[in-house]
Amino acid sequence: MEALTECCPCLGLCPCLFGDDKPKKRSGTRMVELPSLGGGAAPASADEPDGVRQKARSVLGKLANPVASIQESRARDAARKVRTASLQAGAVMTLHQGKDGAHQVRVTLSPDGAMITWQSLAMQNNQPVVSGVLALSELHEVKAVREARLLRSSGEVPCQFSLVADGQTVRLEAESEAQKVEWMEALQERCASEKDAKSERKMGHNMRRRMEMEERRKEAEKRKAAVLATCQSKGMVHTAQAMMNRG
Repeated sequence: MEALTECCPCLGLCPCLFGDDKPKKRSGTRMVELPSLGGGAAPASADEPDGVRQKARSVLGKLANPVASIQESRARDAARKVRTASLQAGAVMTLHQGKDGAHQVRVTLSPDGAMITWQSLAMQNNQPVVSGVLALSELHEVKAVREARLLRSSGEVPCQFSLVADGQTVRLEAESEAQKVEWMEALQERCASEKDAKSERKMGHNMRRRMEMEERRKEAEKRKAAVLATCQSKGMVHTAQAMMNRG
């Protein structure tokens, strides 16, 4: 057994092999206690910031209970789909256009979730009197409308919110404060999603463009090498060099 322990020091620590109540300690062997993922994180140093400790506990908690993390993610996705479906179903609101007055319009999210559209309930020659569309990826802000007051702090106008984009501001009035809050939160969520998708599409386009340019460069190098080899075999080195310089 001593020979075995010399080969593997961990055997000397196993009580089942020696019949002792406590494991034998060998000189030079160090026991290290590891933190338990299931029982929480290891005690953090007093020098560590609270944010670092909280992030560490959050990561360890997700590793210890991945099923709960997956369930939470699915619940968020389901709630997001419900909010998107509510926007796509649409709602009747009042569109304020300053000097052009106010119009009752139906506001909806496009089927692909990329644009917000509106058109008036009033028709003229079988066409809506007022209509419009706004891409959510171009939307900068969804905010509550505030009253303009002199010498006093301004408050929010009940039920009204605005969609702010480059050179365009759409001012809408919901039927209730609850509907206003619901639409503002859902639109802000959709805007963030569309901007992320636009950024990913742009990155993918740039990546494909770089790959295509690299492929063209390799093909040009192959053609130059083939021309150079042909010309060298015929003693036309200068002609080949000139052709390679022209690309």
